[in-house]
Amino acid sequence: MSKRKFRKSKPKIGRQVSRKTRVDSIKEIEPDQLAKRERYFEYFLVAMLLAFGIYQSILYFGHKIVPNSDFPAIIRVGYQILSFQIPK
Repeated sequence: MSKRKFRKSKPKIGRQVSRKTRVDSIKEIEPDQLAKRERYFEYFLVAMLLAFGIYQSILYFGHKIVPNSDFPAIIRVGYQILSFQIPK
């Protein structure tokens, strides 16, 4: 059996450009454009929170809280555990 030799090479991605061209092609965001993006992001967050609140309101519309009939027993066991006693 012969050993296969694999040639290690860098993958070719696009065309090669000089470093100067790469630096020149970087676009800086202007301060007013950055402020506009931040404002739109805040609007987006407010809209998402509002949508989530509406969803929760629809989901739980008419939901009634029913007290647990075993609540006094649960409290008693909790007090016994906190007093380092074995619950009965």
